[in-house]
Amino acid sequence: MWERTLSQKLVRLFCEQKVVDESKADAYVYGYELLISSVVSILLVILISIICGDVRYSLSFLIGFIPQRIYIGGYHATSHTRCYLAFTGLALICILLSKVIAANHLFRIITTAALLGISIFFSPIEAKNKPLGKKKRLSYKMVASVLSSIDFLFAIFSVLPDTRSITVYYLSKWVLVIFSIIPFFRTGYNQISYGTKAFVCFYIMNVLKNKIQNGGKKMKKMMLLLSKFTCVMAMVLAVVSVNSTCCFTAYQPDVPESLEHD
Repeated sequence: MWERTLSQKLVRLFCEQKVVDESKADAYVYGYELLISSVVSILLVILISIICGDVRYSLSFLIGFIPQRIYIGGYHATSHTRCYLAFTGLALICILLSKVIAANHLFRIITTAALLGISIFFSPIEAKNKPLGKKKRLSYKMVASVLSSIDFLFAIFSVLPDTRSITVYYLSKWVLVIFSIIPFFRTGYNQISYGTKAFVCFYIMNVLKNKIQNGGKKMKKMMLLLSKFTCVMAMVLAVVSVNSTCCFTAYQPDVPESLEHD
């Protein structure tokens, strides 16, 4: 996968530049893979909402989806590409449906009640390559149930206004329901080839490396600051991921042992 390949090359480069501790390289690789895939997923959703006429649709979808997704868990694709297709495809469907479906009082109550039931009785629905201990399962179930309860109360008292963006928000809850149900029925998917993306990744990284090596002092300082910032972001995302049921996207990378025992 090009995301993992790019992450490995970035971390290797930063290790050479003494930006990161080599003993924690696997954790940084994991963090960068999550960071790259998360940024790509969010940008794709934003792009789709802009094409559909209003960037607020993407904000409503992401706000409605992400907080509960990372604790409820659910469906995970077998590759980042399938993750992007599933995530952005369902976001597009939500935006299109918001034009013909009105999130009235009854719709909101049914939607949030369904998600609350899933949170209480089935969450967290863990990924196969990220098993959870009993303590974490209970903790994440509690968080998911609280978040879903808040949504349910908002629906009962009609706290949110009746707009198309809010309809997208409630439709995103049905994406969570779908993602929660799929693991009980899925039969698995086959991996696809990433040769072309890997080639592009190698080319970009070689260009970046040459820029760093041949650039002036200002360029080196800027790249050093940028690399430190992204390293911090990657590690934060890695730690957050370990302390939740899964990442919000539809693909869960293998968690390195150095993070599993933290």
